[in-house]
Amino acid sequence: CERMTTTAEGVAAYAADSDLRTAKMRMDAAMPEQGWLNEYLRAVTPLTDAPVEFHLASGLAALSATIGNRLWKEHWGQNVYPHLWTVLVAPSSFWRKSTSISQAERLLSEAAPDAVYPSDFSREKFLRILAKEPAGLLTLKEFGGFLATRGRDYMGGMKENLTELYDGPDLFKR
Repeated sequence: CERMTTTAEGVAAYAADSDLRTAKMRMDAAMPEQGWLNEYLRAVTPLTDAPVEFHLASGLAALSATIGNRLWKEHWGQNVYPHLWTVLVAPSSFWRKSTSISQAERLLSEAAPDAVYPSDFSREKFLRILAKEPAGLLTLKEFGGFLATRGRDYMGGMKENLTELYDGPDLFKR
């Protein structure tokens, strides 16, 4: 019977850079070496056996939701906002996708509760939320289930709305 690693042992291993070093080899310059995202990875990675990449993507999504529309870069004559549309893709259960997402969502809900969108909504409700809070974190633990709901009456037009919003228009009007 293998002995379970304690949180303290996990933190010590991560602090010794064993996971970070391996992730750095896989992701090269994408791995942050300092700053908030590095600290976030150091805090959450030892808590679960999810890949560092899932924590990185979830942390970036939370950071993006926090920044919202307050920061942008003008590029090719239009404002480009740091909005991320992220989907973690892996087989069910073993890879801990939901765990990685939940850790980022929990942190964001404590720091900026209005930036966390509800995960159950109708198209009309979602558009009202966006009108009030145009940037935030929408977490769908099972993306396939969300895609399956698009065919329901109350979600009619959602695919088209999301496609249009993905392009980042300066104004979205109905």
